[in-house]
Amino acid sequence: MAFFSGQSKEKIIKIMHDSRVGAFGVIGLFLLLLLKYHGLLLFTGINRIVVLLLMPAISRWFIIFVAWKFPVNADSKLAKSFMSSLDYRQFLLATVWILLIISILALLFIFFYFGRVS
Repeated sequence: MAFFSGQSKEKIIKIMHDSRVGAFGVIGLFLLLLLKYHGLLLFTGINRIVVLLLMPAISRWFIIFVAWKFPVNADSKLAKSFMSSLDYRQFLLATVWILLIISILALLFIFFYFGRVS
C-alpha cells in the first residue's frame, strides 16, 4: 500500500523495503492462488496441459520485457546488477525463444486435437 499512502518518495521506498507481509498481503496472496486454481479448472484435457506449459514461459518473458522497457530504481543494487547485462539482444533472444515455444505447443495441440477427431 506504499503507492497510495500519500507519503514522500523516501517514505514510500522505506515501506516497499519492509519485508513483513501483513494482513492485506496474505489475503491478496490467498485470493490470487484461488483465482489461478479456478482459472485452471476452466480448461480441460489437452488445453490444460498447454496452459500449464505455456503460462510460465510467457510470464518469464514478460519479466524480461518489463526489465528491459522500464527504468530501474536508483537505490536498488540488486536490480542494477541484473539490468546491467540486459540489452536489446537479450530481449530479442527471449522473444525468439518464447515464439519458438508457442509454435511447438501450437503444433502439438493441433496434432493431438485433430488426431483424435479423425
